[in-house]
Amino acid sequence: MGNSDTLYHYTNSKGLLGILEERALHATSLHCLNDSTEFSYAFHVTQRITEELSGEHPGLSESVKSALETRLRTYLWQSRFVACFSEEGDSLSQWRAYAGQGGVALGFSFPALEAIAKNNDLALSRCIYTADEHKQAVLQALDATPKKSRGLNASTGRWNERFINEFLRNVREIAATIKHKSLQE
Repeated sequence: MGNSDTLYHYTNSKGLLGILEERALHATSLHCLNDSTEFSYAFHVTQRITEELSGEHPGLSESVKSALETRLRTYLWQSRFVACFSEEGDSLSQWRAYAGQGGVALGFSFPALEAIAKNNDLALSRCIYTADEHKQAVLQALDATPKKSRGLNASTGRWNERFINEFLRNVREIAATIKHKSLQE
């Protein structure tokens, strides 16, 4: 979090009316985002990073690529929802993209949002934009995967399928936070 304990949600007048009437902030399906490739971008980043790791982890990239070829479509159509916030309360790009004529930037207490997320089994995560941040996130997903099934399967020449499934499940959990650098302000 930056210097402020406030996160802002930009919306138009119709969105504000809905928030006030329902006393709720609704999340949007990943399928309805402005850029339909946002979620799949994380898996392309993961594929590139596993290729970079081929010296340390032989066969990992090929196993991930093979798994993504069969699973990416399923991952993309699973129900995932996001609500977006900004640390900036007066951002021209946010006004243009989300608020329109007569829009607002609603300020929410970061600690309150954090508590709501925790109490409802939700994640409140900062988006990441740089190649170094992407690599660190993918490496953390790799490290969070149980090591007992790590490594090549001698009979198939590929990594253990259970390990790959768990690793991609970990990546899927952070995929909505991995953004292309052109989207950073």
